[in-house]
Amino acid sequence: MSDLLKLRGQATEATIYEWDGTVESGSQGDEVPLGVLDNVDVVLPEQELSFLRGAGDTEFLAVQKSETEVGVTGEFAAIGDDAIAQLADIDVATSEMDSSAKAALFLADVEYQATNGDTFELQVGPGPLDGSVELSSSRDDFVGTSVSFIMQTVQNYEVIES
Repeated sequence: MSDLLKLRGQATEATIYEWDGTVESGSQGDEVPLGVLDNVDVVLPEQELSFLRGAGDTEFLAVQKSETEVGVTGEFAAIGDDAIAQLADIDVATSEMDSSAKAALFLADVEYQATNGDTFELQVGPGPLDGSVELSSSRDDFVGTSVSFIMQTVQNYEVIES
């Protein structure tokens, strides 16, 4: 049996990268991160299930997955100077939104700290922004940027012992 990890929510963060289709699985290369998410939620897997049932019987006989994806949501704690343009798919040179059918894709490196000092790392992607970039503000606080992504798969799953 593997060791049980108690993960600390206060130390959890996700680093977001733009994916250009060339980064190999498990490595971000020299990519510059768009920013770091705080208050991170990762849902894995989000899946669609189909149940096979027999004639006249209410119990299912078999289960099949028909869709899987990984959900990542959070709020940027730190964000790069052109990250909002990249997230919103705005061409900085023309100051216009990209009207092509191609969706911008992103990767996320999520890092959890355990109470015993171990680190749990999860790399997911590629995937598009789910919905829009929300910039919320108030007089008493910094501008918050909440985002949500639908990622294709888990690329790396690793526990690093301290």
